[in-house]
Amino acid sequence: MGAIAGRNEATLNSTVETLGGNFIGVKGDVTNLDDLENLYKTTADKFGKIDGLVVNAGGVVDGVPLMAITDATEEGYDSYMDLNLKASISP
Repeated sequence: MGAIAGRNEATLNSTVETLGGNFIGVKGDVTNLDDLENLYKTTADKFGKIDGLVVNAGGVVDGVPLMAITDATEEGYDSYMDLNLKASISP
């Protein structure tokens, strides 16, 4: 049993259907702290507690090109840190 999160509701619904009735899908963006807090709250409300996390968000941020760190803007850097690092931190 478990919860999965994602930004695409259709993909979430399809995945939950494939995994079966012991799973829930929570729509949200893990780089948004309000969405991340909702994920933790919804999961705890449904299952009572969270025993473990599998954090697999990461990769390329939409609209922010990959580049050398010396060429990155502060906004672009922050977007990548939000996705690849901060998304796994419990609020």
